[in-house]
Formats: sequence, structure tokens, C-alpha cells
Amino acid sequence: MSTDRGMRVSELSAITGVPIPTIKYYVREGMLHRAAPAKAPAQVRYDETHAHRIRLIRVLLDVGGLSVSATREVLAAVDDPQRPTRHILGTLLYAAEPGDGGTSVVARGPAAALINDIIGVMEWVESDRSPAQRSAIDVVARMIDLGHLPSRTQLLSWAAAADQIARADIEAVDRSWDDVAIAEATTVRTVVGDALLAALRQMAQERYAAQQPSASDKGPDVPLAGIGQQSDRKNGAGRR
Repeated sequence: MSTDRGMRVSELSAITGVPIPTIKYYVREGMLHRAAPAKAPAQVRYDETHAHRIRLIRVLLDVGGLSVSATREVLAAVDDPQRPTRHILGTLLYAAEPGDGGTSVVARGPAAALINDIIGVMEWVESDRSPAQRSAIDVVARMIDLGHLPSRTQLLSWAAAADQIARADIEAVDRSWDDVAIAEATTVRTVVGDALLAALRQMAQERYAAQQPSASDKGPDVPLAGIGQQSDRKNGAGRR
């Protein structure tokens, strides 16, 4: 499909997999730029820039879990060539919406103290306004409530790994790109990187879990994937 002549909205929908009403909604919300007028009356033409923008919107909404208003704010920051990259990253990080609590008041005090301790050791920036910091406190508080809080040593090892990854994220951006490309790359890698890191961690856990059988394991060694397949077959048999 050639995009030199532009695309109708139906073609744009076909190549992006996004329904036409949703595309029009993105335009109304100011997240997707309007299409150029076509020669025929009451028609407009979209191009590859619209397809690319829709893919970016879907990453922020689906992978990043941002709200529509937060996505609009992040996109406005990406589109501003005068805004430094650190400001764009700040917009993205502070656009995240932390959890709504749900933890006991008793647990939140020790959780906050532990996270503040880690921030101090790692020499990170402490801010009560940071959604990431509030989310970290909420997660640790939930661990305390459940009685499964990792040791301080393990938490610091996680923090050290996160610090190394964050530095690599910033250093990996090609500074020869123009400001808009740098802003978009930083945004995408931050959002998609979180999901990818979670997937990589789970794959690594599968390897090490297979090497650490528990005392109750009496059967032959089976990879975790095999266990999952066995469970699926049993569930399927139960539904028949």
C-alpha cells in the first residue's frame, strides 16, 4: 500500500489495527494531528506520520498504562522542540498515576522509612511528589502486610540493578538525533523498557527456579513452561 498519495482513514485503520472511531477520538483529544485536506470534497488524507503517531499512542496507553490525559500531556512534551530531554522524561515519570493505597496505615510508616533509606544509599532524588516513590512505598507496604518483605540487602541489590539500567537508558540515546527524535526515543524506551524488563526477569526466574527444586518435589525435573502446559491441559480437561 503506497502512502505517497496519502491514505483514507479506512486504510490508516487497516495498517494500524485501530478502529476508525478510535482514530477520530485521538484527533478530537489532540493526540493525533489532523489529516491534510484531499481534492475530493469532505475527504482528508493521512500519511505515515499519522500511522507512526498512532503506534506511539498505543504504546503509551496499552504498554505504559497511562490515562488519556497523561498521554496527551506526554505527547505535548515530546512535540515541543524547545523542551529539554530531562523535562520530557520528568513529564513522563510524573504522568504515571500511583496506586490508590489499600495498605494498612501501620505498614506504610516502615515502608516509607525503608524506601527513603534506599534513596539515600543510592543518592537518588527524594520527592514526596514522585509517583514512582509513592508506588515503591505502596508496594513495600503490601509486602509487609503479607509478611513477605525482602531483606534490606535484597532490596538494595534491586536498587543497584535499577540504577545501572537507568544509567544505560540515558546513555543509550543517540545525541546526533534531532530533539524530537531524542524525546520520542526516551519516552518509548522508558515505557516499553519497563514491560521488557519484567518479561526478561520472569524468563531468568524460570531458569533459576528450575535449578532450585524444593523439598516437596518428588517427580522428574520439568521446566516451568512444561508445568504451565500441564496445568493448561488439566484445566481444559476439566472444562470438557
